[in-house]
Amino acid sequence: MSTTLYNASVEFEWARKLMPGHPDPRTNLAITLERAGRTSDAIDTYRAALEVAPEDLAATQGLASALLRSDRTDPALPRWLDHIALAGTSDRWRSWARERRARASPPQ
Repeated sequence: MSTTLYNASVEFEWARKLMPGHPDPRTNLAITLERAGRTSDAIDTYRAALEVAPEDLAATQGLASALLRSDRTDPALPRWLDHIALAGTSDRWRSWARERRARASPPQ
């Protein structure tokens, strides 16, 4: 992990302790872990953010994206994709989720 990413992770860990009921420090730590190539740790950290705030959109988007990029799944993934498709933080996220959801749905 680069010095910059390491320093950021230390700061987000500190923020997590100061703000135990807020998902943002966990989500930011997860993003930092992803950038450092630590996808499994990032996924665990996104999950921790969702434990604190189950409907947090940033953590939901990050977790769904990290799972799909690493060819992993979760029983809640279709629900998360639906949530992102409806309420994503941007048109790009909403389109991304609709595409992924369509790929995952079995043909009728």
